Amino acid sequence: MEENGIVPGRFTIFSTFMLLCACLVQNPVDPGAVVQIAAGKSAETGLANTAWPRYRGNAQNTGRSRNSSRPNAVPWTIETIGKNVCASPAVGDDGTVFIGADDLYAIDGATEKKRWVVHTGYYGNHAPVLGLNGVIYDYGLALDDKGRTTGAIVGMDAQTGRVRWKTACGHFFYGSPCVGADGTVYVATMGGILYALDGKTGKSRWTKNFQNGMCTCPALGSDGTLYVSGDHYLYALDSQTGMEKWKYDGERTFLTMPTLDDKGTLYCLLGNKLVPGYYLVALDCSTGKQKWKVEMPETDYRPPCLSPDGTLYVVLYEYGIVAYNSSNGREKWRRPTGQRTYEPTLGSENALYTFLDDGTLLALEQNSGRIRFSRNFGSRVRGAPAVANGLLYFATEEGMIYAVSEKDGSTGPVMSDFRR
Repeated sequence: MEENGIVPGRFTIFSTFMLLCACLVQNPVDPGAVVQIAAGKSAETGLANTAWPRYRGNAQNTGRSRNSSRPNAVPWTIETIGKNVCASPAVGDDGTVFIGADDLYAIDGATEKKRWVVHTGYYGNHAPVLGLNGVIYDYGLALDDKGRTTGAIVGMDAQTGRVRWKTACGHFFYGSPCVGADGTVYVATMGGILYALDGKTGKSRWTKNFQNGMCTCPALGSDGTLYVSGDHYLYALDSQTGMEKWKYDGERTFLTMPTLDDKGTLYCLLGNKLVPGYYLVALDCSTGKQKWKVEMPETDYRPPCLSPDGTLYVVLYEYGIVAYNSSNGREKWRRPTGQRTYEPTLGSENALYTFLDDGTLLALEQNSGRIRFSRNFGSRVRGAPAVANGLLYFATEEGMIYAVSEKDGSTGPVMSDFRR
């Protein structure tokens, strides 16, 4: 194990195939140490109280913004050197935007200037998480104790980009970490291991191994219960110990990451091309008992969004977007799109935003599915947009980073001096 974690790595066939990791782990600031998994205690942090501190907007994975702190922010456009960006941004209270692929950028939302950039080397579907006390968590690369390139979770100073710690996790990742009220960082891996790490040191508090592979981005309830899919089950775990409270049998199907409401109900999609049927299910958060289950057309395994009025919005692969009543699973409306549709985000003023496969941003009315506006950005956008300050933040596969108006999708001028 290399102490500095800045070493050239050998990619396994699996890591190359799954994540297209073609970069080395480097960092222009202070790399910190690669931490072996060991015991530690939690820190007093948690998610930052901003409009969009993590992928899906909050710890409940609802896909909606928590607030709007700078409603008159001005749109802008930035061209980076990165390609194949498929990450969802995090947005700080001061308007700083954190986004990247193998580079993690911190962008001043007021001046559109680059505050710092850190080369993490992680080239896959991921999104940074903004914690309290000025900590940003993201994925990176490291060498494990056998000299193999593997995924790592990195804790950085949000003001400077300085790496505080780096923990090699032995696998690559899916989605985004979640941060508990006590500062514990929960990380799900494609290898089926869920880690609970001390947010201050990166040391392990506990791990849980799901035998049949990948586990999904976790959700955290207000009572501290952690919900995560793995092993074809959906689990409720004690977030302090990792002990199982209950599990729901997905019957050999894949279950998406869970979405929680504030009334004690959990929602997720399940299905498998090898097992007939795709379903949206509602479970009791306390017991795991099924409240209702409705069959759907083929889904793209994108987790549902949940509006304050209790409407669930689900992407159905090439079938478009469907709105369901969360109390009984009945369909409210359906909007065909004619092409592959990506994960939606709920904005302010009754708006829903999603991207189509050809790079078109589609804005819909939440209560009817009526199209407000559409705008094409010329390149695929696979990461769900963040919503804050009256703007939508996202990146295209061609490396363009946008902050566009929520009202009409209008853009700002391209910053020509951003490239490093």
